[in-house]
Order: sequence, then C-alpha cells, then structure tokens
Amino acid sequence: METPLRGSPDEVLDDLEQMILEAIERDEISLFYIGRSADLDTTQERHGSDEIIPLYESESADNAMKVEDSLLKTFYNHPKCENESEHGSGGIVLENVSYVYAAIWWR
Repeated sequence: METPLRGSPDEVLDDLEQMILEAIERDEISLFYIGRSADLDTTQERHGSDEIIPLYESESADNAMKVEDSLLKTFYNHPKCENESEHGSGGIVLENVSYVYAAIWWR
C-alpha cells in the first residue's frame, strides 16, 4: 500500500492501523512516534529520527487531527511508542496540507 493515504478518516483508518501494526512488529524498528505536521523535513530534524513516513495527507486540518488522535489512541500503549500523550498534540497547521506521520528509529 502506497502512502500517504488520502480520503476521509473513516475511509483510511482501518488500513492505516493495519499498516502501522505490521510495521512496528518488525524487529528492525526500535521506536516510533505518531504526529502531525505540514513540513516533514523539519519534523525529522526535530525528532532526530532515522526516517519519517507520511501516513496520511489531507487539506483538512480537522481530518488530520482525527486520524492522528485515533492512531494515538490505538498505539499509545505499544512498548515501542515514544508518544508522551495519547491525545493529538500538534498545533493548528496554517498550510494547505497536513500530514500524519510516523517517525521511525531503526535498530
């Protein structure tokens, strides 16, 4: 499945959850973080992660917030999750496109 996915949260959440679950169960991934941003390059620098994977793209900040919040509620308690809050913490994005991403740290 090619990312980032697009569409309403109801259309993409099941696929995103399955994709994330399959990825984070791999031994090569030591940690992950789920977030929201309009600038993925700056986000990777801020996290210091090995990779940023854009999971979801939307021109609707509300849709991006819904997807981020749902994914955090699903994966927050996973032992590899580095998020400190299960609630979406990204600010309001003023740009036209919001991404929900996974920051990945490899072993």
